[in-house]
Parts: sequence; C-alpha cells; structure tokens
Amino acid sequence: MTTAKPAGEVSDQPKDEELIEQSRRLFEDEIPWMKRHDYLLNSGYRLRPRYSPSWKASWTGFLPSPENEDAIPMVFHGNIMDAQRVSDDTTVMMKVVARDAEELIITKFLSSEQLRSDVNNHCVPLLDILDDPLNGDRCIMVLPLLRPAQNPPFASVGDCVEFVEQMPKASSRPV
Repeated sequence: MTTAKPAGEVSDQPKDEELIEQSRRLFEDEIPWMKRHDYLLNSGYRLRPRYSPSWKASWTGFLPSPENEDAIPMVFHGNIMDAQRVSDDTTVMMKVVARDAEELIITKFLSSEQLRSDVNNHCVPLLDILDDPLNGDRCIMVLPLLRPAQNPPFASVGDCVEFVEQMPKASSRPV
C-alpha cells in the first residue's frame, strides 16, 4: 500500500528522469580530460569517445549494459587517463604531473637512450611528454599501458623470486 504525499510536499529523492540524466554525464574528474580532447588528438593521441566534447551517451535508461563502452567512467585518479596512440593504435596511459615533479625527472632519466638499452633496466619507458593545455606548470607523461604485477598470477615461487629480484635492479643506479 502506498501513501500519497500531501499536496505541496517536496520529495528529497531525485526523480527517475534526474537519475537518468546524472548517469549520462561525465564525473567532475573527467571534465578536464574532455577539455584536453582536441589538443591530445592533434598531438597524436585519441581518448575514448566518452571524452569527446560532442559526446552523447549511447544508452537509454538509467543503467547501461556492459556493451556500452562509453558508459565506463575513468576509474583512476583525475590525473590519469588511458588513450590510443593514433599512429599505431597502441594503448597508452597518460599522467598529468608538475613539470618539476621528481617522478618526471626520474622517469626521463631512466628512459634516456643509455639506460633504455641496459638489460637491467626494467622501468616503464617514457614514450612522450606533452604540454598540459590546461595548466602551463604541468605536463602530460605518456607511458605504455601496463597491468598489475600479479596478472597473470605467479605460477611458481620461482616467478615471485624473479619478480622481486628484478624490481630493485634499475633502482641500484644513482639517480
């Protein structure tokens, strides 16, 4: 049995139409990536369709199905985004950092020609550095897309030992 609300009483619950509209918008952390869309495309990197300034949700209703790729929001912090390198369709990760960030300085050093050829250097290579069109004090590091260290799972204790031995090799160099 439902009880009718008295005339003039306002519900604090959003209406179905409001929920549907909210589900079809970018989250706050995604908006800067939408603003970078055209710059990144002109720089050779394509963001997912969700971040195009002209994006319209491909689903109807409140809950999209898993087939609606553009329904998948960014799952990282606002400074990290996946993209495709246009020249070869390689999936990359982009990370916005301060131009003077230690992370950038160290990654550039470890990605130098001399160190990239070192067989003991297992560090993620820096593919590109782009200006951040939204903030001149920041830049965008472009890195290959990686996966969690335990994926695929370690098949043996030897796999774990090898992983642990390889991790500190590159960090034994003075930076």
